[in-house]
Amino acid sequence: MAEQGGASSLRTPLFSFRALRLCAFAEDPFELSAINSRVLRVGKFACLLGSRPSGVWNHWALSRRCGWPFQFQFVSFEEDLNPFNRALEKAPAQFDIAQNMHFNAIYRLPDLTGGPGAIRYLLDGWSASGILTLQTGLAFTPEIQTNRSRSLVGGGTNTDRPDVTPGYNLSNATNGTTAGCPGVAAGQKLGTPNLWYDPCAFTLQPAGFLGDASRNLLRGPGISTLHFSLMKDMAIRRLGEGGKLEFRVEAFNILNHANFGTPLVTGTTPFGANTAATVFAGNNGSTALPTAGVLTTTNTTSRQIQFGLKIVF
Repeated sequence: MAEQGGASSLRTPLFSFRALRLCAFAEDPFELSAINSRVLRVGKFACLLGSRPSGVWNHWALSRRCGWPFQFQFVSFEEDLNPFNRALEKAPAQFDIAQNMHFNAIYRLPDLTGGPGAIRYLLDGWSASGILTLQTGLAFTPEIQTNRSRSLVGGGTNTDRPDVTPGYNLSNATNGTTAGCPGVAAGQKLGTPNLWYDPCAFTLQPAGFLGDASRNLLRGPGISTLHFSLMKDMAIRRLGEGGKLEFRVEAFNILNHANFGTPLVTGTTPFGANTAATVFAGNNGSTALPTAGVLTTTNTTSRQIQFGLKIVF
C-alpha cells in the first residue's frame, strides 16, 4: 500500500507465486496421499485489454489405487496387487495433473470517433475474449486381462500388471518409434492415437508371479483447448439510460483440436469404450493385443458454436 498526501491506493499484484504441500490420511489408516503444488498467477489490466494467465505445477501421490472420475475418465476402485507391501503401490494418483495452465484475455475494440452514425452503430461496441487451457495427461497403468499371478486379490477379479521388458527405457515408451515385437509391427510412431505407448515395453510374466511393472508409470495425452467469443453492445435508448442489446457468438474448442482420452483397462466414457491400457490377454501367449495403445475416445467435444442475445434494461 502506498500513501500520498493522506490518501491511500491499492494495487493488484502483477505477479504471485504460492507453494503448497499437503499430506492427508484417508479412512483407511494405511492409505496415504500427498500433494506438492506450485501456483503462479500473472495479472495485467488496462482500459482496453485485460489478461490474467495462471499456472499450476503439482504432484498427487497415493499409496493405493482408488478411482476418481475426472475429465470423463471413469476408473473403478481396485485393490492393491500386493496388500502386504503397499509401498510398492505408491505412485502418481490417477487424477494427478502435473501442469495445468490457463491463459485468458479480453480486448475491447476502440470505438470510432467520427463517420456516419450508421457506421459507428455497426462497428462500435465490439469486444473479443479467449481462454486457452493446456494440461498434461493423466497417469495410467498397463495391465493384462486376467489374474495371472493367481493372487486372488479382490476375489480373483483384479487384473495383474506385466513385467517391464529387460533393458527397456520407459522414458521412450511414448515417443520415437517401436522396435516391434509379437503383435506390433516395427517402425510405428509412438505418442499418436494409433499407438500411444509401446506394447513392446512389457512382457508377460510367468504364471503364478506378480509383474514388476509399477502402478501408473505412463502418462496419457494432455488437453489443449482454445475458446473464443465476440460480443457487441448496442445501446437502445427506449429501454432507458442503461438499456442495450448484447449480441454474442461463442466458439468452444474453436481449433477443433482432438484431445484423446487416457488409456483405460476396461471402461466406458461418455465418448465410447476404451481398453487401450490392456496389453496382453493373460493366457500363455505373449502377443500384444491389437487394441493395446490404440486411443479410441476423447476427453472433450469437437468444435461447438453458439449465438446469444441479451436485453439489458
